[in-house]
Amino acid sequence: MSRTIGEVNEKQITYEIDTWGGQSGSPVWEMAADGSRYGVAIHTWGTEVNNGGTRITKDVFDNIVMWSGQAP
Repeated sequence: MSRTIGEVNEKQITYEIDTWGGQSGSPVWEMAADGSRYGVAIHTWGTEVNNGGTRITKDVFDNIVMWSGQAP
């Protein structure tokens, strides 16, 4: 499903798309004009009205890189 982003703040992005339990941790993509996709958030919560994710800031990205290097 795709729609425009609702609100963006320092640490979160909100959006109005259908999500279900178990989708936490899924990427939230932004599509560029050339069709490329960029991960902008990690889906973390949802209600009947809104959904949201943690923005992939430099600090979050650096943590993901560090954690992935620790995986067996």
